[in-house]
Amino acid sequence: MKNMKDNEESELLSFLKKLSGEPKKSSGNDEPFYNNQYDIIVQEGEFFSTEKWNEEEQVLIDSLYPRLKKSIKPSQCYYNSQLIIINDTSNKIKYHEGFFLDTAGFPIIHGWNSLNGKLLDFTLQYNGRMKFSDKSHIGIEVDKAWVLDRIQNKKNSISYLDNYEDGFPAIRNKYIKPSSK
Repeated sequence: MKNMKDNEESELLSFLKKLSGEPKKSSGNDEPFYNNQYDIIVQEGEFFSTEKWNEEEQVLIDSLYPRLKKSIKPSQCYYNSQLIIINDTSNKIKYHEGFFLDTAGFPIIHGWNSLNGKLLDFTLQYNGRMKFSDKSHIGIEVDKAWVLDRIQNKKNSISYLDNYEDGFPAIRNKYIKPSSK
């Protein structure tokens, strides 16, 4: 099973590297720091553990999911994942954006959550109840403050990585992991 997971991660990272383009040479002007959304994930992204949740983690998930399951929408990953972190009073759940491989082997841009570094994907796992997923995800943590500001001021749950409305802020500057600030 581990070899299969390693192969999936290797395939996903290889695909993203091809799409990210040549490494940028700093010109010192107002050019974006990263080439595109693929590039920031190749340079800064991390894979998420698909290890099963322990009992304490399951209790937290079970406390959130029943309250929110009627609000979770199929194919609305950014909305679903942002909904989870704004309702998580423990502040243990993080919000991430990046990519996973679809069934055809193509990287799909996606939003999800994590708990203690373990994958928590309410969208891909949505089928009326929360269950465990073993799909490889690679991505970056998105600051909860950005999500809250976006929802309160712009009234939407758009993607951070693919945020065309604000000129793609994720690729403009060097990424700093929110939990390390």
